Amino acid sequence: MGKEIIKIENQKEKARDFLKKSKEFLRLGKYYKNKKKWDLSVKNSISSIELSLKLIMVLVLGRYPKTHNFQDVISIDLMKKLRYKINRVHGSLSEVPIERLFFIPHFWANSYTYTIYGGEFGDSNEVYTGKEASLAIGHAE
Repeated sequence: MGKEIIKIENQKEKARDFLKKSKEFLRLGKYYKNKKKWDLSVKNSISSIELSLKLIMVLVLGRYPKTHNFQDVISIDLMKKLRYKINRVHGSLSEVPIERLFFIPHFWANSYTYTIYGGEFGDSNEVYTGKEASLAIGHAE
């Protein structure tokens, strides 16, 4: 992840953009779930989840990973920095495990990538069901 810090006014603009896109991907996740297109529902929910994490990172740290595979650049050190900055501004986060912010997008991205490229299951819509689509939407919300 680059060391450059985004200027405050650009942070807010970027955060608004991430929020708008995240909401749209969540809307699409729900739409495709209703159409029983489970894989497209999960894919759009994953995009919403990842954009939400990037939103948090840009607001708290002033930067975010500029890659689709940002799970590869997430480190324990980065989680500690995020926890420190949030605690400094908002007090204790003992009830919200920061690790979940990183684990959930990593879990879904790996799951989806495996079903698309690494699995021998056939069509990805046959791998996911309405239960997985609902879970992914719940994580995105």
